[in-house]
Amino acid sequence: MWGWGENKLGQLGLGKIQVVDVPTHIEILDLPGGQIGCNKADSIMNGNNTRIYSGNRLRACYASAGFAHSAIVTEEGYLVVFGLNIYGQLGLGNTTSTFEPKLIEKDDNGNNINKVLKVSCNTSGTFIITEGGKFYSCGSGDIGHGEYGVVKLPRMLNDARFFSEVFSNDNTVIVFSPLKIISVSPNCGPATGNTILSIIGTALKEFPKLSVRFIYGGIARVL
Repeated sequence: MWGWGENKLGQLGLGKIQVVDVPTHIEILDLPGGQIGCNKADSIMNGNNTRIYSGNRLRACYASAGFAHSAIVTEEGYLVVFGLNIYGQLGLGNTTSTFEPKLIEKDDNGNNINKVLKVSCNTSGTFIITEGGKFYSCGSGDIGHGEYGVVKLPRMLNDARFFSEVFSNDNTVIVFSPLKIISVSPNCGPATGNTILSIIGTALKEFPKLSVRFIYGGIARVL
């Protein structure tokens, strides 16, 4: 990851340098982020794998820049933040701004955050999608939790839907929930029909007519 431009509030993660004139490498190391509830002895969970801090350099694959803070997703699925933090938008459990990259590790319930896939920053918030389609946010303003106080640690949205994309600007956040079928029951029924079919999923919508495709004995039928 490379950055340049204004850095008065640490938004480039390059230390206390006010202006960076040329593209400069932003070093991201596999170290504890100083987030509340974490210390150097901790390990964190991503999916089913327990990770111990290595101190090695991490490779960035996705980034978002807010008004004066930035967030980076690494190839390993970790989330790194730096910059202005007066609204708790860095998700580190405090409102102290940082000029160096810090690793986000836990949510506001003290649980380890799963592998991060996408992140989007706006003026006073950070919005996160993890593996499994869970949506988290931290900061202040319209961040999706029905309140306007400061949320200093990533908080999961109380919504059962599966989310895959997030976009934000100064005053608006949009998350995309693709059609996802969780279960269909029963998976078999009498050949004569009249079976009540239950489909559970996300992003479903009422339609005047819904067609369902069945395959029986190698023959497909649409009802």
